[in-house]
Parts: sequence; C-alpha cells; structure tokens
Amino acid sequence: MPISWLYKISELCSFIIYNILRYKRKIVKANLVSAFPGKSEEEINQICWQFYKNMADIGIETIKALKISKEELQKRVAISENEASKRYFSQQGSSIIMSAHFGNWEWAELVLGQAANNQMQVSYLKLNSKCFNAFMKSVRTRFGNQVVDMKYVFKHAILKNDDSITTFYLADLNPKQHHEAISFSFLNQSKPFFTGPEKLALRLGLDVYFTKIIKVKRGYYRVDLMLISDNNISVGANYITTQYAKMLENSVVEQPECWAGLFEKQDY
Repeated sequence: MPISWLYKISELCSFIIYNILRYKRKIVKANLVSAFPGKSEEEINQICWQFYKNMADIGIETIKALKISKEELQKRVAISENEASKRYFSQQGSSIIMSAHFGNWEWAELVLGQAANNQMQVSYLKLNSKCFNAFMKSVRTRFGNQVVDMKYVFKHAILKNDDSITTFYLADLNPKQHHEAISFSFLNQSKPFFTGPEKLALRLGLDVYFTKIIKVKRGYYRVDLMLISDNNISVGANYITTQYAKMLENSVVEQPECWAGLFEKQDY
C-alpha cells in the first residue's frame, strides 16, 4: 500500500484516539502546560492535536518500515554532514548513540545502521506482548541491526567491544529501577534518566553521540549527530547523562509535537 494511502488511515486513527477515546489527553496537556507556561490555551490545544496526529503517523511509518526499500528510506531520512557525523562514520572502534522516542526514531535507527562501518545493536525494553515484541524485532533488524534486551545490553556491549559495535539507546524511557537513574529538571518537571549509557561509556572509554531528529515535513526527517563526549575519563560525574537531557530538552522545545514522552507523567 502506498504511504499516501497509509496516511489517510493515520488521519482517521488520530481523530478517533484524540476525539473519541481521548487517550491520555489530560497527561499530554498537563505536560505541555508545565513545559510551556507562556503559551495560551489555544496554542497548547493546537500542539496537543498536532502531537496526536504525529504519533499516528509514526505508527503508520513504523508499519511501513517492514516493506520500505533502502533507497526509499534513505530519501526520507537524511543524515547531516557535520563534524560529529564525519567522526562517527570514519571511526573503527565501538561507540554509543543516545537517541529518544522523538521524530521517527525507528527510521533513524535503520538509516544510521545502514551507513555505519560497524554492527549496530539496538537496546529494547521487552514488553508483555509476544506479538508486539516480534513485530518490533522484525522492524529493527530488517537491514542488519541486532536487538538486545535492555537487561543484557551492558554485558553484550562489553563482550562485543573488540568487534567494534555501536550501541543504540532509546534513553528517554522512564527507568523502572530508579536507583539506577538520576533525575533532572526537564521541561519544568522532574524526570529520571538512565545512567546505563554513561556507565558503559566510562567503562570502555567510548565516544557518545546524540541523535537530534528533526521532522522536515510529513514523512521526511533529518538526523543531526551531535558529539556528547569523546574523552570520558576526564568528564565529571553525570556529565554525559546531563548533556543528553539538555540536548533532548532543546529538541522538545523546538518541536514538542514530535516527542512521544508527552504520553508519560513526568513529575517524579
């Protein structure tokens, strides 16, 4: 089915979820009001509606990822040529990419994996649904990437470090075990962030990158790789996690409708 037809389905789904089911509308609005106290009620409502439309599109685009060609995907997701991307694509050793549920993170991960010089392992949080887990594995491994359960990604990265791998973290998930997280003021609320990526980087001395995913227009994205740290021995405690939180916050401020984290209650 052409993606233009799928977007028609997306429009119907977003209307039902927003207007009829009203799925998590109170949480989304509360997060937006807290994050943008200077915006009017009309502006908040507009961002909220755009958010639901965008999330429906992401769902449709993720399904499309099962059949989309490499060539079509590369047309729709462009990787910016900057100093960070040149460094990443020229290096031979292992590294870490810290991403988020922002823009189309699934398409971004697939394109980055295609372009990389080494194997990419994508961490995932195992869900109760066997069908959904199988579906997401099919999407994320379609062009050669590996998927590793979040519980084992640290161990797997250490074992595979000599083989030069990239570990791709969706690092904005709320950690289930808060003793392994650190909280920051994020969009005027307190939010916990995983410390696992930072611990792994310090343990192995790895470069750490952030993926700033920008929605250019419907179905088209740009990925800006940003270097967080390339000298992990000298950085202070929580530096990597702090920088990641700041970079993600800047992305959300620029395009709030593109962050799936608005579905979550952020105040801890």
